[in-house]
Amino acid sequence: RCASMRCFTFEAVYTVAQMLLSIFGGLALAMLASWRLALCSIIILPCMMLVHALTAHTLTRRHENEAAVVVSEAVDNIRTVAAFGLQDSVLRRYTTALTEEIRLDRR
Repeated sequence: RCASMRCFTFEAVYTVAQMLLSIFGGLALAMLASWRLALCSIIILPCMMLVHALTAHTLTRRHENEAAVVVSEAVDNIRTVAAFGLQDSVLRRYTTALTEEIRLDRR
């Protein structure tokens, strides 16, 4: 649930703005240094973006998100977890999520 709530925050907007600023800033600096360097950057940049997108898509998995949700809930509710002595329960949930991910990775 926590991972899906991320879309309602400004984190996605910030990430896109940072990416666009990096791309256009890098191209501007390359153009200041040399037009040939800028041309090479324009040619290579789409290839790099494609590889990055494929890598990010491959690394995003359901079980990794489950483990992240467990950690996020435990950290957000640290007082509740400590007050009711739920540390072992949270650790078991986290271990189960990671064990499932390791099992799927071995396939």
